[in-house]
Amino acid sequence: MLRVFVLVLGLVLFIPAIGYMVWYGLQQVPEVAKLTDDFAQTAGGIVKGVEKIRIAGSNASVSYGEGGGPDPSSVAQGAGWRKVRAAHQNKREFDAFVSHEAFDRRRMVRFIIPVTPEEMLVEGEAAPDPFWRRSFLEARAVQVAAAQCALLPQSFARDCKLRDFDLRHRGPGGQVPMLEVALNYIEATPLGVLPLPESDPRIVREQVQIEGLLVTREGMPEALAQVFDAAQKHCATLRAQSANCAIEGVTIKDPALDSMQVIEVGGQVQVSAEANTGIGSYTVSRMLSAVDRALMRAE
Repeated sequence: MLRVFVLVLGLVLFIPAIGYMVWYGLQQVPEVAKLTDDFAQTAGGIVKGVEKIRIAGSNASVSYGEGGGPDPSSVAQGAGWRKVRAAHQNKREFDAFVSHEAFDRRRMVRFIIPVTPEEMLVEGEAAPDPFWRRSFLEARAVQVAAAQCALLPQSFARDCKLRDFDLRHRGPGGQVPMLEVALNYIEATPLGVLPLPESDPRIVREQVQIEGLLVTREGMPEALAQVFDAAQKHCATLRAQSANCAIEGVTIKDPALDSMQVIEVGGQVQVSAEANTGIGSYTVSRMLSAVDRALMRAE
């Protein structure tokens, strides 16, 4: 038993000694020594970098623009703004508002348009057999949906991307394919200046409807333009009053779609005139201090 113990102890002491001797020998080779030094410096740099980030996070400050309000892009960094965010019942709404210079899934334009297989064909491609028509539409719908970013003018959105789409077949027998499109965008107009976090700021939203829009495929660009223009003018007015405003979203709905009547004109399936009129809506939001909210309620 004693011999076993001595043998084990010898191995425990011997193996580290051999390892050290090998390590020491390798350190005498210049290339190996440089490699290990570089690794040590890199590892040390990573540890220091992480520590700097931790310290910066606990002592972060908010940068301020003209008028004393914070730069929206740095809002999430400040301890005071973390308290403001915590006080908001809807945290995602807060995040979307202050992330004005980036895409956010909540900030979108939504509308629905009729589509045909013909517009999805590439040059020289034959139209699909009627039996495969629905499958063909579903396969190519994403291309048409993504192309709708062209309907957002640069004066409204400085960038756009497809968020989601859904191909639905409406009317009796599902004869009319309709493509519902949701586009995320980055608003072209800056958000403005926000109130100080100490002022107990909250986000206030307003939604406005515009009726009587022509929502045919040909009329959709003009319908969207009308809503964009109204939303931008509204936001400009609010920004002049409270220094900040964002267009949270735009939607065009067609309430007659579910009960549309399908008619045939010249061999082409079309929807009845009632389904060509839709309702547009937009939502604008701004951040107001407690004092400004009280004044707004008193008006």
